[in-house]
Amino acid sequence: SSRLLAAIFAAMGDDTPGSPGEVIESYSKIDVVLLDELGREGHTEASLTRISEILNERYVERLPTIITTNWSLEAIGKVWPDVASRMADSSLGAIVDLEGVLDHRKRG
Repeated sequence: SSRLLAAIFAAMGDDTPGSPGEVIESYSKIDVVLLDELGREGHTEASLTRISEILNERYVERLPTIITTNWSLEAIGKVWPDVASRMADSSLGAIVDLEGVLDHRKRG
């Protein structure tokens, strides 16, 4: 999700083609989106709004979205209530909790 936000905020600069709206629309309409490490990008009002816009559009259009995060659904709900609500909608997918699974990056 950090790269997604970087693309959106870069589009706000004068030297980048496209507008933030165009970047958001492209991620909202693409076949599949993978948001890796949701919540790691920081919690500015702008980042919360942009991610919510994209995920809401994808939810409405019923487009596949894969989200990885170290946060619990409850923690996400405190920051992004609308995002947590959509993630919890079992009619569209499933939450796979990998808590307790060995992190291969931490092996010695």
